[in-house]
Amino acid sequence: MYHTDGPKTYDNRQFGSHGSILSDAPAKTRRNTPLGPPNSISALFAFFIATFIGLRPHGERVAATAGLRLHATIGTAVIFLFDFYHQAYIVCVVWYVVFDA
Repeated sequence: MYHTDGPKTYDNRQFGSHGSILSDAPAKTRRNTPLGPPNSISALFAFFIATFIGLRPHGERVAATAGLRLHATIGTAVIFLFDFYHQAYIVCVVWYVVFDA
């Protein structure tokens, strides 16, 4: 399932332009102000050999499963914006060795 790692909008009555909580913030929230640049960042860390990040395809007629999968080499991180639609794929590979006695 494609998702973002954070909200795409915020309530500018509760948070200042640098993310600090305002002292006169109301208790009820209305997230209707879009996040603007600079945006928060997130990352996918590759702890396994077969780690991929899936990019959402553009267009209405493209199937959600037809997105691009980018391999993340073990020990690296893929950095992206909070509001970036993506999927994470981790393929578990099990190796076993059979010894002749």
